[in-house]
Amino acid sequence: MQSKSKKKLILILIVIVLPAIALAAHELSVSYIQDKTCVVCHEMKAPIEKWKGSGTAKNHRNCAKCHFDPGVKGWMDMNKSAVRFLVEHFKRDPDAPILPKEEPLFLELDKEPGYWSHVPNSRCSSCKNVENHKPEDQVEIHKKLIKNIASQPCKDCHNHEMRNGQKFFEPVTAQAD
Repeated sequence: MQSKSKKKLILILIVIVLPAIALAAHELSVSYIQDKTCVVCHEMKAPIEKWKGSGTAKNHRNCAKCHFDPGVKGWMDMNKSAVRFLVEHFKRDPDAPILPKEEPLFLELDKEPGYWSHVPNSRCSSCKNVENHKPEDQVEIHKKLIKNIASQPCKDCHNHEMRNGQKFFEPVTAQAD
């Protein structure tokens, strides 16, 4: 009888506790040491270097907070994504990087082309303590660059690839009218 109890306990540990610990460890590592965790996969080295080089890393230190919603749903989405990338890692050509989902181009004739974003504006606007972002200056800076600012996704300009060679927080000069 005692060996049946031990087997049940071991089964519970294997089926429930170990996966829970693994998921919690993943959450903690992505949230607090992502510059080490996210580059464990060699496929992520280039995107992480672009993130660091763009200046984004100074104000946006937590990958998970930008790329996933808060709470249980975001946590589950993050872990599903990690599992998907892990599976993809073993199915792909080892010399090819893992590519993100394709971002469709949106073209509006009165604006520069923009791209769909994995990071919605609502997450960009949710930060309360962002160095170098003065709320009163943002409207003035952005209205000189963007027509119809309310409809423009933040990531159209502020992304890891930094279109047109832009960098975060470079001084903005007014364009001649």
